[in-house]
Amino acid sequence: MPIRFSNHKDIPKLRQIMKIVFGDNDLFLDRFFQYKYKNNALVYEINNEIVSIAFLLDSLMENKPISYIYGCGTLPQYRGKGFMNEILSYAYQIRNEQNFVGLCLVPASDSLFHYYRSQGFENYFYRKKTNYLLSDFPNLKGQDLLLKPLSPNQYFELRNQEFSTPNSLQWDLKHYELVEKEYVNEKGGFFEVTENQKIVGIGFFYTHHFKTYISELLTKLTLNQIAKLFFNSLETNDIEIYTPGKEECYGMIKWNKNAHSDSQNYGYLSFALD
Repeated sequence: MPIRFSNHKDIPKLRQIMKIVFGDNDLFLDRFFQYKYKNNALVYEINNEIVSIAFLLDSLMENKPISYIYGCGTLPQYRGKGFMNEILSYAYQIRNEQNFVGLCLVPASDSLFHYYRSQGFENYFYRKKTNYLLSDFPNLKGQDLLLKPLSPNQYFELRNQEFSTPNSLQWDLKHYELVEKEYVNEKGGFFEVTENQKIVGIGFFYTHHFKTYISELLTKLTLNQIAKLFFNSLETNDIEIYTPGKEECYGMIKWNKNAHSDSQNYGYLSFALD
């Protein structure tokens, strides 16, 4: 069979394909293989040459195992031959046999939603995006909230306990460590919001060219309160906040019908390394 799981010797070729297909740089690849690689790529070979790949990044959803498919890529000269179809089918078969709840992924572009739908995936993971401008807040004074940094380990504990979200992927600690290293080039990181010494929200942010991206926010506070806090705390002109909510479809799932009976609700997927 031309499909198999990768091994340590395949890393140079996997890196090369990721550079060609996705334009990944060496710094990201070094981090990715350090934090996420466990011989967990499915590879398609022709004449002992790897021509198509997909990584299976295992996680949990509602404490049940699920695989997030990442880095689906085929060398340009081998596209259109159905190799990725076979990889996805094989991944589904393997994980079904292991009683995983299913496979999930984030399409790299809107046009790929149609392709993955043809492979049995359905829209499932949603999020809400809200934007604020500094000019929206002429008066920034008079707020009792505090913004404090969190380590990846602290965030991991809080997110899986006090701030857990239904039908959300639960990543391991190494995933959060990779997220912090990958996205914080200027300023940012995991944070908590406190009010009267009580934690009332957590999230992750990074800044770029005076714009702040809060790529995850879990709180019961209003987003206006969070935006005002960040405008008070950072030198930023624009804030983009992502929260759980059924507004924008972000990811898809292919259920293992034997392991999951209720696919009517929607889920939440963050930190997908997209």
